[in-house]
Amino acid sequence: MSTENDVSASTAALIGELGQRLKADYNRMKRWRQFHRLTGMGFTLVLVAVPPIVAAGILTSESLFGKLLLLVVTIVAAFNSVFQPLAHSELRRQDMSRMRFLYDQFRADLADAADDDAKQIALFKDYSKRFAHLYRCRGKRLLDAFLASRQSTPEAASTDAHGAKAGRSDGG
Repeated sequence: MSTENDVSASTAALIGELGQRLKADYNRMKRWRQFHRLTGMGFTLVLVAVPPIVAAGILTSESLFGKLLLLVVTIVAAFNSVFQPLAHSELRRQDMSRMRFLYDQFRADLADAADDDAKQIALFKDYSKRFAHLYRCRGKRLLDAFLASRQSTPEAASTDAHGAKAGRSDGG
């Protein structure tokens, strides 16, 4: 009887840990998505509001505050162009929804297998494998996007794999 209790306790610990990991990942993705959305909206508001204020003469670009606003617009425009794909990413929304669906599905399947340790262990194996696969795919997609953005810059496009400038075969 003690062995059955030990198996049930360890199964419950495994299931609880996986449930916590799924929920923590979902919550982390939700927070980052909210952060990026708020940042994107803030950048957009600055880019929409400040130029007309300066152009209409409400604030002159000759004043210190006007110069600071123009500097802020320049910096925000650069950040907005770089981070806009992150701020308005449909993939981020899909990943968050996918993780929430996986977590809900896990809880529903766990409720069906409430009294059977063998089913719970099988669920643990299945869902931990699915979670790891989704996590790897998300990381690979981020890495691929980063590498693609580096290759799309004019400087990166003008060099070959060895760092030599394109169009110059003499090395100089």
